[in-house]
Amino acid sequence: MTTITENITTTDNRTFLYRAAGGLLIAGPVLTLAGMLTVPPQAGDSTADYVASLARDSNMFLGVGLLVVPLLSAAYADGS
Repeated sequence: MTTITENITTTDNRTFLYRAAGGLLIAGPVLTLAGMLTVPPQAGDSTADYVASLARDSNMFLGVGLLVVPLLSAAYADGS
């Protein structure tokens, strides 16, 4: 037998999940578009040209650094 408080908690959780999912449905395409607009131009359609254009992009290293630093600090905090 369910109580009223269990039903309210379940409804609140579902409402939050629905709103989070809706936000992610909007954020996904926006972030994809932002990535396409900020990618450096490449000389041709080959993979080598794409990798060379990424190597010339100095902003990529800042972004990668922002992703890697928390992982490294967590690894060193654990003593690994």
